[in-house]
Amino acid sequence: MARSLERWKLKDKIIDHVSRSIKQIQACHLSREDDSELRNGDWQIQDFLKYMDHALLHGLKHVTKGYWVVVKEFTRRESVIHLQRLTDVTTYQGRGRSWLYLALNEGLLESYMRCFRDNMKIVRRFYVKDALVMDMERLGILTILVSGLDCVAFKLDIDVAYLDVSCHLTLKDGKDSDSDKWSLNSITSTISEVINIY
Repeated sequence: MARSLERWKLKDKIIDHVSRSIKQIQACHLSREDDSELRNGDWQIQDFLKYMDHALLHGLKHVTKGYWVVVKEFTRRESVIHLQRLTDVTTYQGRGRSWLYLALNEGLLESYMRCFRDNMKIVRRFYVKDALVMDMERLGILTILVSGLDCVAFKLDIDVAYLDVSCHLTLKDGKDSDSDKWSLNSITSTISEVINIY
């Protein structure tokens, strides 16, 4: 019973973080005078992507394969081929994260969240019973939350090597960037963060 309560609290914590990060994105979008797109280096998008990654990894039966094995089942064939042909992203986890970036670029993330709900037979093969995406109530909340990004434009580079490790990495000087100058400490801390959340 206590273990079940802990799982519920973790799912609620992930949903809360997703909600807060969406509010940050909306505030950032509204504060920009030129309606420019959010890009990989914007910290607001980095927070959101980190928590969406946690939501989609939560309860996977085989975390090392990431959620790519699931989402490619209901993603357009052209997009699957495009993501499989990326040159800098080489792992299943990286392709899943590239898919997440592409879904935002195309304004389809809400639709894909509905695909999780509408394809439970497929989703059930890859996730444990207590997974966030198997929880209809929380999946519904997550779907409603991501619909709040419909008015935001994204221009995310989907073929960046760091996606094989995380949604983003921090430079040695502590600033986020799309550059390839990563620190070993940031890679280690990112991996530890993902392991500790599960």
